[in-house]
Amino acid sequence: MMDRGNFHKTVTFLHATNTTFKERGIHDVTHMYSNMVSELLELPGSEELEKYTIVVESADQDGEDFTDTHLIDEDLNRVAMDFVDWNEIIDLKINDKVSRELSEMLAHVLYELSWWGFTNQSITDQREELLEQSRPENLIEFSLSGVDNL
Repeated sequence: MMDRGNFHKTVTFLHATNTTFKERGIHDVTHMYSNMVSELLELPGSEELEKYTIVVESADQDGEDFTDTHLIDEDLNRVAMDFVDWNEIIDLKINDKVSRELSEMLAHVLYELSWWGFTNQSITDQREELLEQSRPENLIEFSLSGVDNL
């Protein structure tokens, strides 16, 4: 478990480097992530994804550098962490190729985990909603030729 100083450095890094928190105060961000970490610490863990590792590395998309945090299996297959139950990844090893300090590594992982919400239940709800929306009876077909004319 991280001591308060390291956790404060983690939250300060999150607040300073992520534009999604631009309008939120540091106390707000600290509260959100404190609750999240408390929940993570209570998880019993699972062996479901034991052959995976969390990877934190630099990436480039359309000429813009960013930090990519994802899962990788023993065959080097990359998998997004979106919508993964936190209990399945809580005990995974982390291969961090970019952070200079533990607080930065934790910030990258926490940010990725919180992309769709700040509780495991909110992630589950988002996953279920997406699955429901993607059912064939909920999809609307359209022609791509109509998009070209816009």
